[in-house]
Amino acid sequence: MLSKLRLDVGKDRIECGITWHMRQGGINVDTERMETSLPGLYVAGGLGCHYLGGVGPVSYDGKVAGEAAADAARVGSRKAVPEQAVADEEKRVFGFLRTGSDGVRPIQAKLRIRQIMWELGYVKNEGKLQAALEALSAVRREVVPKLRLQSTSRSWNTGWLDALDVCSMLDACEATVRSGLNRKESRGPFYREDYPYVDNENWMCRNIISRVDGEWRSRVQPIPATRLKPESSRQPFFETDY
Repeated sequence: MLSKLRLDVGKDRIECGITWHMRQGGINVDTERMETSLPGLYVAGGLGCHYLGGVGPVSYDGKVAGEAAADAARVGSRKAVPEQAVADEEKRVFGFLRTGSDGVRPIQAKLRIRQIMWELGYVKNEGKLQAALEALSAVRREVVPKLRLQSTSRSWNTGWLDALDVCSMLDACEATVRSGLNRKESRGPFYREDYPYVDNENWMCRNIISRVDGEWRSRVQPIPATRLKPESSRQPFFETDY
């Protein structure tokens, strides 16, 4: 990269900053206000890679995020959430407050999701991605309705938090797998043995996954190379100079 920019690593200075080494796009975070590039979404601590671990800094980030969201609400820069949407979310969240010995503990569901994604592994192909997607769908369809807690308390109820985590993990993992199925190439930390090359001609773009009213949708957004042009339209993955 330095040679492409015509910089001498021994003499020239270049501005740099600490970042997560696996970042390949997604949602950006303003670490001053913990506001993201997704309107209305704020994050805190390790979730936004601002700080990895430690209750103190995460609590501070949470305070900053809360104040930023409150400021936005006061100036009316955010549209009010429809009352029906609020009611539906309350029904979903409080619907997990149910006990029973014949159900599934949320932590068991979380461990199953982790296992599915671990088995998917680094070396991917269409068969493995489809299998992971089917396994995640099975958890959503068969396990989530059976989630039961040991307590219905609304204070310090970690089981309740785990139940909410299960749904968030399913959403994030399914979006990741669907994105992997869409991308017919290999790039950076993403490798498909059935497409073992970097395809700059067709896949130099953002692969955007969303879900609207329960239906998954996808689209691509080309990334213009205004300064550095790819040296070739297609290269074998393991011969690409990053």
